[in-house]
Amino acid sequence: MKMRVVVFDDDPELQQVVNLVLEQEGHEVVAMHSAVGVDTAAAVVALEPDVVLSDVRMPGDGYRLTDDLVGRHHPPILLMSAWIIGVEEVRRHGAADLLQKPFDLEELLDRLSSAAAAGWKRPLKLQDAAEEAQEEQRTG
Repeated sequence: MKMRVVVFDDDPELQQVVNLVLEQEGHEVVAMHSAVGVDTAAAVVALEPDVVLSDVRMPGDGYRLTDDLVGRHHPPILLMSAWIIGVEEVRRHGAADLLQKPFDLEELLDRLSSAAAAGWKRPLKLQDAAEEAQEEQRTG
């Protein structure tokens, strides 16, 4: 499946390698160097990517970007980090998964495909309300 991937990383060498690998696999890449900006989340949503790949620690902060995205209808988010953090932590922020650096390029492709397969998500608050309503119907 061909994907449109928005990639945020402040390491130009890693960004170049990731972009090259994704493009060689037939994916469309939109490279961004940081999540700093007036409304980066709105810009990401406007690009209509299948998945967002973002470093956690960079100018603008990957967690902040994730927090901003989950407040609206958003694509799946795959966070990556060289720091030792748990997948539970990134999921608390609304990310689909964590890719620990350094990573194998095959693992990158697999994780991106898995995240993209989940599809776009409703705003977290709306999603929580819908899940509560479904639970009430089942138990009610």
